[in-house]
Amino acid sequence: MNGPSLCADRVHRKITQTYLGFISSSLRKFKSLEKYVYHVH
Repeated sequence: MNGPSLCADRVHRKITQTYLGFISSSLRKFKSLEKYVYHVH
């Protein structure tokens, strides 16, 4: 009982970290794009 739940928790944590990393990188790209557009106009 303890083994599978521990494994699932680890997988869930990894998915969460990947998702958060994707969001933060997307936000960073969006901010740099916004800055670029602001400078162009």
